[in-house]
Amino acid sequence: MHMSISLLLAAAVALASASAPDYPQGQSAGAHSISLSYTLRLIGIPFGNLEYSAQFGASRYRAQMHFRTYGLAAVLWKSQIDAAAQGRMTLDALLPSSYTTRSVSRSGAHRVVRLDYSGKAVPAMTADPSYDLSAYALSDAQKQGTVDPLTAITAVVGGFSEAARPPCTATLPVFDGRRRYDIAFSFVRNEPQHGGMGEHPRLCKAEYRHIAGLKQDVVDVSQVPSIYVALDDVPVGARHYTVARAIWSSFLWGAVTARLTEAKLDGAVLPQIAR
Repeated sequence: MHMSISLLLAAAVALASASAPDYPQGQSAGAHSISLSYTLRLIGIPFGNLEYSAQFGASRYRAQMHFRTYGLAAVLWKSQIDAAAQGRMTLDALLPSSYTTRSVSRSGAHRVVRLDYSGKAVPAMTADPSYDLSAYALSDAQKQGTVDPLTAITAVVGGFSEAARPPCTATLPVFDGRRRYDIAFSFVRNEPQHGGMGEHPRLCKAEYRHIAGLKQDVVDVSQVPSIYVALDDVPVGARHYTVARAIWSSFLWGAVTARLTEAKLDGAVLPQIAR
């Protein structure tokens, strides 16, 4: 997933920073699915789409993400990225078992990267074609306690990130097979209620912090700018979802935004959430 999905959406990669759901003792949330669609714009011009979906069962979760770029602006980004993750689910955590990302670069080169957890503290990475990581020190200790990028997104969207109390204070430790980084959130301000289905609208800031391994290669910048995320909470029974209405960042060559165009819960469109 080349750092996540894109530098901009690596913070959407937090698509949120939510509080965990409060389940009564011994109670679990019912099976649900959620899907989110975003349009990406560069200086107001559409150049890509991102689709995210997740399914939560009694004890398992699955998530998928599809990222496409188009037009002249796509030369700045990887042109196509598909990712999938799955694993076990407890009341307050997601425990990944596998993660796979398939990408096609703007030059047409294909690459597949897989992480296999197999109940181990440190996941095993395979890549086709393979990477030479000998020049980039990344220890097993640095990989411990991390999750893959898509599980990180899913944990927050699904309300499993207990570290995010109060809102916008979470730091997500991520390992994508080639690099170890954190996405650190901070609270900016509460926003006025906008009349949609969401609750507690707020603005948060996300920072990408490289820890070890390959440098990010999605956007050709030496310093990744701050990313801002406008969030809504969407409570559904015992479960709590957090949805990013908009995500944006400013580069020297212009502003990049991702705006929610559609949100669905169990296949039903959530009206007015995409604003």
